Amino acid sequence: MSPENERKLFDAYPDLSRARSSPEDYPIKNGFQCYDGWFKLLFDLSAKIENQARLENLNTFDDAWPMVTQVKEKMGSLRFHIRNRSYAMYELVQRALEESTHICEICGHPGTLCRGETVCDDHAD
Repeated sequence: MSPENERKLFDAYPDLSRARSSPEDYPIKNGFQCYDGWFKLLFDLSAKIENQARLENLNTFDDAWPMVTQVKEKMGSLRFHIRNRSYAMYELVQRALEESTHICEICGHPGTLCRGETVCDDHAD
């Protein structure tokens, strides 16, 4: 993912990423290992997870607050690893994984999972 889009995610959800200080302190050491096509999916998923955490009466500075540890593409679908997740948060992540198989990972247009990647017709090999 582009550094600009990573920054947008860290700025919008600093508690989820624990991005309260310098980039060297982020728990996602290797950044978001996917293309920008899933940016909106990741942005929306982050909002849903934070909302769910608040519904569960978690405090952002509590150790029980969810924390993203890895985001990557694998076999054409999104992998979103998170610590301190509840079952409801797990379900949100699973739905996003399913959605990712219908979104071009490169541009964000509707796509199809084929040969280990999810792409639109324009980005198909």
